[in-house]
Amino acid sequence: MLIASVCLLSELAIRSVRSGVKVRAGWASLALVCVGIMIGDGRMGGFPRMSNVRDVAAVLEKSAGPADVVLVYPWHYGISLRRYLKPSLSFQTLPEIADQRTHRYDLAKAAMIGPDQQAPARQAAALAQKALAAGGVVWFVGPKHAANAGEPPPDISPAPDPKYGWNETKYYAAYAQGFWTFIAEHASEVELVLKPSAGTNPQENMPVFRIRGWRG
Repeated sequence: MLIASVCLLSELAIRSVRSGVKVRAGWASLALVCVGIMIGDGRMGGFPRMSNVRDVAAVLEKSAGPADVVLVYPWHYGISLRRYLKPSLSFQTLPEIADQRTHRYDLAKAAMIGPDQQAPARQAAALAQKALAAGGVVWFVGPKHAANAGEPPPDISPAPDPKYGWNETKYYAAYAQGFWTFIAEHASEVELVLKPSAGTNPQENMPVFRIRGWRG
């Protein structure tokens, strides 16, 4: 937004000069303020990275095997990841969104209004179980939710929930909580293999976890 604002202000100033109209001091001052904010927000002489998706793709392409499962949470991380990941390496989002070409909020809504709100977590858990029991690895892209073995599943109703309404973040967190509870009960090892990087936009700064071992 800031870059777009500066470009717009610059264009207005140029047009004003070309038309012989004196540029108002207010426009120039505002443009300078915007530029100053942008420069002040720089990291190590440049601007912050908007995403660490290339790092994530590099880890998965180097380490994920054909018997492994890649889970991406929340689902919209999959849009960027699909663009950088080689086509032969597939993944599934949590909740599952089949079309990763764009932001399919209609499919996310379908998950939120489904009659069984534990289904997204169970589906991800079933994929993890199949991979772990066969000696494979589960790669989880996205934040880890604290969970303990034996915890009851999150109490959330089909949207709109009486408490959370249409708050999509609460629904996604409930699905992730259910999945991580399953992992706490059945996986032997969870290792953080890629930390969120400094100077990266927090909206798309993804950790990667490696989950191994099946405890039945």
